[in-house]
Amino acid sequence: MRRSASPTWATPGGAYASLNLAEHAREHVGADAPGLFGFSVAKQSYYTGSSLIWLDGDQDARRAIVSATSAITAWRAAPPEERALKDERLAQVYVATAHALLRDVEGAAETVRPLLSLSGEERISWIGKRMGRLADLLSDPHYRGNHTAAELIVAIRDLSGGV
Repeated sequence: MRRSASPTWATPGGAYASLNLAEHAREHVGADAPGLFGFSVAKQSYYTGSSLIWLDGDQDARRAIVSATSAITAWRAAPPEERALKDERLAQVYVATAHALLRDVEGAAETVRPLLSLSGEERISWIGKRMGRLADLLSDPHYRGNHTAAELIVAIRDLSGGV
């Protein structure tokens, strides 16, 4: 049986084309557009960052940092009723993950440290899942002997209940 090829959007080039198309569409759609088109700029930036951390290139990781940081900045500047605190925290994990992909362990640690002290009710399952991936990235042989990476892995595993 012949397997079908991956959809175009599931490739790095396709991901970029889709993200760029979404940015272009935002510029030409009215403020009261329905559904996904009604997302705030912060939410769109958040999803851009969350998409790009799954690609392999340094360019992808750098754009993920810019996008996720843009979302964080926008939410922090918004009135309290418009903030998306759970998404803001996940965006921090995306920034940290992108730093790890760029082999910037200090940047990853600085970004994710505030999340390590969240109480149980402040943590959502996605934070644990995405932080687990961050710990996996920091387990790469490149980080062997790096004390910051080792400490961060332990802290993430402790936060996640040893998972």
